[in-house]
Amino acid sequence: MSQSAYLINHLASVENIKVNVHDAKVLQSSFEIEMEAQGHSPNPMVQFFGQDEHLAAVKDCSSIVVMTESDEFKTYNYQQLRSNMAPEHGATIYDLRAYLDLGKIKACGFEKTFRLGSGLV
Repeated sequence: MSQSAYLINHLASVENIKVNVHDAKVLQSSFEIEMEAQGHSPNPMVQFFGQDEHLAAVKDCSSIVVMTESDEFKTYNYQQLRSNMAPEHGATIYDLRAYLDLGKIKACGFEKTFRLGSGLV
């Protein structure tokens, strides 16, 4: 089972959290096929954002969870991402692949940064 599909489904279906999914290399139809193949039904709490939609994907969000090692995530303007996020919530980024420069990201206004294997950084 895909770890991403499991986490997305768990957050949306069990925890009742709105989940915005962004992947610059995957089409929405491929994402939907993957979710269904893993046994997850379509859920209105999950919205997919494709290539060049990373700013829309974080609009009014309080957290970003990076579950892939796509090079795009290393080149995003995290200050711009942070300014698109919900201002009333502390912004948190979870790096589940342990490959982002969380020091630079924290300097962009993220209150909490988490790296798998290291905890809060």
